[in-house]
Amino acid sequence: MKTRIWLLLAGITSLSLIFPGCDRGQEATSAPNGSWKASFRVESGELTTSQMASASWVRVAASRSGVVVAYNETFYSDHQVGLKIPDAGAVDIKLTGYNDQNKTTVMWTGTGTIANGVADPGANIVTLVAGPGLTTDSSAIPWNTSITYGTLTDSRDSKSYKTLVIGTQTWMAENLNYAGTGTTVGVCYNSRADSCAKYGRLYTWAEAMAGSTSSSASPSGVQGVCPTGWHVPSDAEWTTMQTVVDPTNTTDGTKLKSTSGWNSSGNGTDTYGFRALPGGGIVGGASDMVGSYGGWWSATEYDASNVWYRYMGYNNAYVARYDINQSYSFSLRCVRD
Repeated sequence: MKTRIWLLLAGITSLSLIFPGCDRGQEATSAPNGSWKASFRVESGELTTSQMASASWVRVAASRSGVVVAYNETFYSDHQVGLKIPDAGAVDIKLTGYNDQNKTTVMWTGTGTIANGVADPGANIVTLVAGPGLTTDSSAIPWNTSITYGTLTDSRDSKSYKTLVIGTQTWMAENLNYAGTGTTVGVCYNSRADSCAKYGRLYTWAEAMAGSTSSSASPSGVQGVCPTGWHVPSDAEWTTMQTVVDPTNTTDGTKLKSTSGWNSSGNGTDTYGFRALPGGGIVGGASDMVGSYGGWWSATEYDASNVWYRYMGYNNAYVARYDINQSYSFSLRCVRD
C-alpha cells in the first residue's frame, strides 16, 4: 500500500500539518509546549503516485459538527500547511487536492478525524479517493485480447459480466456487482458508486451465502447471491483453479492479476484473463487498502467465526489462502454450475 504520513502538531491556538513523505509509523519528534501531538496517516487508496501528484494545490479544512473552524491552502509540493484552531478538542479534517491554484478541478479528496491528544499514528487515517478530475472507471484497465470471453447477463438487474474458462471451470472475469432487490446487499468501497462500477460490490460472507450453510464440496452447490446457474466457489474450487494456473502456487497471483491498477507497480500479467483487481475490503467497519489488495470469498467455513478466502496483494506473486472473519466484506467471483 502506498502511504504518506502527514504529521500534525496541535495546540489550543494552532495546528500545523506536515506531510514529508516519511516512513509509515514515524511521529513528530517534538511539539510546542502545552500542545498535544498526533500523527495523521494518509493512505493513497485507489490512487497511484502520479494521480496523487496530479494535484498542485491542496486545501486543508478543520471542522466541528460540520462547521469549518479553520482552513488553509498551499502548493502540494510544499508538503506543509498551518492552521489556527480556536480552541481545544477533536476536529474533522478534509483534504482536497486541486489541479491548480484557481481550484478549477478537484483531483482527489480525503477525510479523517484528529482526536485531541491521540498520538497513535494509526489512530487518525485518511484514505484518498478520486475526484472528478481523475477517472476510476475499470474500462481504463485493459482486457486480455488473446482470451475468448463469454458473457453472463444477470436477469435480476440486467448487468452483464465477462466470463472465462480456466481448466474445466467457467469463472466470472469480473467481481459481482449485484445490489439486491428490495433489501440491499453489499456495499461500495467508501460508499462510492464509481468504486462499485470499477471493483464490484463488497459483501459480508452472510450476504455472499444468502442464507446457505458452509460447503466444502466441489462444486459447492451454493448459489448464494450469485446469478441463477452460478454459485459461490468452495475452497476446493479455488484450489482447483489455482493448480491449473500454477501448481506450485508461487506465480498464480501474477498470472491472475490485471495488467494495471495495482499500487507500487504490483500489476500482473493477466495470463488467463481473470483480471483480478485490487478492490480492497471493509475490515472492522472501515474501507481498507483499495489499490493494494483484493480479497475473494469462498463458500467454506474455517470455523464458527472465520471463512477461507483468497487474497492477492500488490507485493505478492502468489495467491494467499487465509481464514478471515465472516463479518468483513470482500469481493465475490461466481463459478458456473
